[in-house]
Amino acid sequence: MRNNTKLKRVLVVIHGGTGDLAMRKLYLALYQLFERYGENIHIDIWGTGKQNGAAGPLTDDEFRELIFKRHPGKYSTMLWGLFAPRIRYFHGRCTDTGDFRSFADQLCAYRKQYPEAGVLVFLSLHPDHFGPTVENYQTFDLVPKTNREPETGWTRFLIEKPFALNVAQGERL
Repeated sequence: MRNNTKLKRVLVVIHGGTGDLAMRKLYLALYQLFERYGENIHIDIWGTGKQNGAAGPLTDDEFRELIFKRHPGKYSTMLWGLFAPRIRYFHGRCTDTGDFRSFADQLCAYRKQYPEAGVLVFLSLHPDHFGPTVENYQTFDLVPKTNREPETGWTRFLIEKPFALNVAQGERL
């Protein structure tokens, strides 16, 4: 890809966003994409998790600070100032329909604002949580009816861990 090619907007959702893999690797990799392509790539990043901050669920700012402090010296202060506002945090269990509802409302609003955007859902979770999380996406109608039309956006699921713990679980998924 050339640096003068403008990419469409992509929302990267990381379920398990406060976990070790996300904190060690994923946010830094997304930052490096931003560092390389700058204004030619528009990535929004939403992390979900159960971690609390000083006064209850983490705020977006506390979440950004956790990410920034994880890799001292890896983030340019100037670029971080442009990158950090793209990061949001949603507190709750992605397997619980009640917790998932407010996240779903925000994702619906995002889709209305950016109907052409792609959504990459990264499941950095225990395999037992893959099915219930994807079911919540279906329950709240968060996957476009067609994933082939570029003007309507797309949704893709990326699984971080082994696909299943056994054959029966793999068949269910």
